Amino acid sequence: MKKAVCGNCFGSGFPLRDAMAMAKAAGFEGIEPSLTMDAEITTSTSEDDLKRLRDYAEQTVEIHGLMGGQPIRSAPLTTVDKDQLRQGVENIASALRVVKILGGTSLLVVPGTISEDVRYDIAYEGTLEGLKQVAPIAEDLQIAVAVENVWNKFLLSPLEMRNLIDEVNSPYVGCYFDVGNFLGWAIPQHWIEIVAHRIKKVHVKDFKVDVGNRHGFVTLLQGDVDWKAVRASLRSIGYDDYLSAEIPLHDSFPEKSLLDISTSLDTIIASA
Repeated sequence: MKKAVCGNCFGSGFPLRDAMAMAKAAGFEGIEPSLTMDAEITTSTSEDDLKRLRDYAEQTVEIHGLMGGQPIRSAPLTTVDKDQLRQGVENIASALRVVKILGGTSLLVVPGTISEDVRYDIAYEGTLEGLKQVAPIAEDLQIAVAVENVWNKFLLSPLEMRNLIDEVNSPYVGCYFDVGNFLGWAIPQHWIEIVAHRIKKVHVKDFKVDVGNRHGFVTLLQGDVDWKAVRASLRSIGYDDYLSAEIPLHDSFPEKSLLDISTSLDTIIASA
């Protein structure tokens, strides 16, 4: 497995090239920036500028994929509104093309959030329809659309995630599994074994269950994740791609905290 860091770990406004250089110095092989509306990587960024970023990546760390970010969240798939669904599909398609130019292999997608105005079954139907429409584009570009398990009150079970992906029935639509996100009510290694080969990429962070809210997220090896079991489950399904750390860096000592994350990932990868 390979080590990566998410671009959002560095905080908003941090220059991407500086983040890539820091990541290389700390021993990482890849980075996963966020697609934005107005920063360095957008759906409007010129192809020449994207290629220059790709060239810089060849000197530092690979841009292995993009987190969907605001351009994807602005038109969620969790809807029966045909116009919104069409816009959501178009946004994902545009983002996939950006990933392709950058030389990445995946786009992280959060399909939407359950709320008083968005019923669960409707959200599922819209997400399924949107992913089916996106699948041929992803297949043509050979870029994976990876649906993440997040705190959005949706796709709370590995059975639901597995079934959704199987219903789409495309080798380029899968799961972006976040190890720490569901620790409060699920077992990460069970998710891995159930969703199995459908997992395209993996995010890593740790979580303290007794805190139980967003303040429970902590750096690697400081929470309650059973990392040896997680590593063994990843090995059992043949996963050998990136583990991308999604952990904010220390404001005053970002290089030190980045190095700590890197060495903790070394320990996790070598375990089991």
